[in-house]
Amino acid sequence: MIRLELVAAHMAANLGDNVRTAIEGYPTTSVHGWSDSTGTLHWIKGGGSHKQFVTNRVRKISSKDFIEWRRVDTNHNPGDTGSRGCNTDQLTGMWLSGTEWLPNPEKWPRDIVTKPHKETEAEAKRSKEVFAVAVDTRDDFDEVLEKHTFWRVITISAWIMRFLQNCRSKK
Repeated sequence: MIRLELVAAHMAANLGDNVRTAIEGYPTTSVHGWSDSTGTLHWIKGGGSHKQFVTNRVRKISSKDFIEWRRVDTNHNPGDTGSRGCNTDQLTGMWLSGTEWLPNPEKWPRDIVTKPHKETEAEAKRSKEVFAVAVDTRDDFDEVLEKHTFWRVITISAWIMRFLQNCRSKK
């Protein structure tokens, strides 16, 4: 469900960008995106690294950095009225006219500090930490390389290989 809210925020960011482009030349003081999903806002505001689906949408939303994202309580969210099913009498209220607090920034809900929770952590990218210890091992070949030059070791190795091949032959 929280992924759907993220997709809705992505669509809202694209819509805000399109409207901003369409009214280019007119003064715009700020653009605000509203969501009632604290998980979505947590992801948008940079709450850690996530799986590919979430990371891609958050990156696209964040690329439109002119949008300030805020939380709206679900009881004051006009979008929820239409998505929960209602009759036409209910639509004439908040859904068509908006909320009484929206035109007045002093009455806006306070912005929240988001925290990770069960649903957001389900999309967190899993990382494994692997520790290894390097052990320096030495063998006879290392000792030969220390005593002789590289080309001398190649020559000695060739003579040994020739000797072993001659020992294995039936002649």
